Amino acid sequence: MPIMRTSTIRDIQVGFTALYPYLSLDFYKYTGGRFGSSTRLKLNKSLSLESVGLKKDGSFQIAETLTVGSLEETFLKDFGLYVQVSRKSGTVWLETTMTDNWTLLQQNVHGQELSEPKVPDKERTE
Repeated sequence: MPIMRTSTIRDIQVGFTALYPYLSLDFYKYTGGRFGSSTRLKLNKSLSLESVGLKKDGSFQIAETLTVGSLEETFLKDFGLYVQVSRKSGTVWLETTMTDNWTLLQQNVHGQELSEPKVPDKERTE
């Protein structure tokens, strides 16, 4: 996936969701708060990556074996961007902070299991 200064947050999100339809990728900015605390602000999808602090253009292979934690760390370390993966659970999106050690494939499959209607087995309906 190309990470370019002229790309918007939406561009990256669309590319990510095309690969993992039950996952979403949100971009954040951290601001200093009172007494050393920080606040996390979700960034608008129309913003360019350059305007939100992209350190350099590059390319990033988002393999299904990559863990969520590694993905988030790579975005920060290599590109200077704070991202958070969320997984679909029915009609809501939940941050994956408790399962950051799961691969993107595991997260996506679990999101599908939680979100698609259950089809009864043929034996159960007879």
